[in-house]
Amino acid sequence: MEMRELEGTDTTTRPLVAHRATPSGSRPLPLRTQRYGLVLLRTDRGIPVQDPYVRRYWASAIGQGAVADLLRLTAGARAGKTTFRPRCLRSLIAARFVFPHGTTLAVVDRVPRLPDHLLARLPLSLRTDHSSHILSDEPTG
Repeated sequence: MEMRELEGTDTTTRPLVAHRATPSGSRPLPLRTQRYGLVLLRTDRGIPVQDPYVRRYWASAIGQGAVADLLRLTAGARAGKTTFRPRCLRSLIAARFVFPHGTTLAVVDRVPRLPDHLLARLPLSLRTDHSSHILSDEPTG
């Protein structure tokens, strides 16, 4: 890591900014230095985040990176660890899987089935597979 001075500022008040070393010609990437505490929100409704359903259907709806972040956050919350800001935090907040509170992130341990508006975005083959998956999981009465 190197420290660079900001360009175009007075030399007496020029702050130093931390940047990662990058290939020439590319923009420097900001460091993710903010650490968050993790709290697990336990519930008995929904599908556990470790279930293959989450990786298959939720990943198709909100993205693989968001699901990977969710899995990392729940594992970290169970272990009582802290974490840097997840890359897909906005997606997880929008899906209501993560609830920020200051420097703490509350993470759900279970997610609901895919809602209809997100299910409609999936390819037909995945929607059909989802329907058969849901029907096979429902109890017969």
